[in-house]
Amino acid sequence: MQGLRNTVRERYFTFLAIALAWSWGFLFLAIMAQANGWEGLVAPCRLLAGVGPLLAAMVMLLLGPKEDRSDYLGRLTDVSKVRPKWLAFILLIVPAITVSSIIIDMVAGGSGGRLEEGFSDALASPISFAGFLAFILFFGPVPEEMGWRGYGVWKAQLAHTPVATGTIIGMAWMVWHVPLFFIVGTYQEGLGFGTIESLEYLLMIFFQALIMVWIFNNTSGSIPAAVLFHFMVNLVGEMVSLSGPSDMVMATLWGILALTVLLRYRLEKVHPC
Repeated sequence: MQGLRNTVRERYFTFLAIALAWSWGFLFLAIMAQANGWEGLVAPCRLLAGVGPLLAAMVMLLLGPKEDRSDYLGRLTDVSKVRPKWLAFILLIVPAITVSSIIIDMVAGGSGGRLEEGFSDALASPISFAGFLAFILFFGPVPEEMGWRGYGVWKAQLAHTPVATGTIIGMAWMVWHVPLFFIVGTYQEGLGFGTIESLEYLLMIFFQALIMVWIFNNTSGSIPAAVLFHFMVNLVGEMVSLSGPSDMVMATLWGILALTVLLRYRLEKVHPC
């Protein structure tokens, strides 16, 4: 049994190492290109960096047993694993937390938030809106979740509790985003590294990682469920620009939800797949 645990640990640690090395490598190339005025290389490097988690998952699946590939494919294609109540939760929790944050801020005398200009432009025509949605879906949620949750959570949870799994993958997910703070034009660069806003952003990533393990276990390891949750986070983020206080409230609400999940489910050891 201990040998099996060690093998599992080796697999998900190797996955994390490949994902971080690939993504950080291309993000550092983007930073170097930016510093040397090679602006045309920045976007391609960022795109290549974004597929790091997916690439790492594919490498590990190809090197692993046939049963792993069959299990992964089933969780990728079988949308029936997501029961209606969990689909509703995934679709509604992000808007609910965002709207609640705005309301709390406004009640306290703040400005709440406003619609992003980019979202207003996307509403100009059905084609532009479809392109807007496709960009959000495939630039983040799909390649990341096919790796982080699809493979990382799946394998880590064979050796650890859900809480430990969420902590490990959540920390890796946070670290994975750090180079983006140093690339001009990214959302993260706009926050500024080391600021209160950047801390709130990274904490929300960590809290959401914990919550996503809970979703994973209640949807039989569904990869589309993870993609949809991540998509909703990014979509609402692209739609609404929150004030500083609203952002702080939102980070707090995500923390409260994550803590609630931890307190209720911390003793569960679930192997859904």
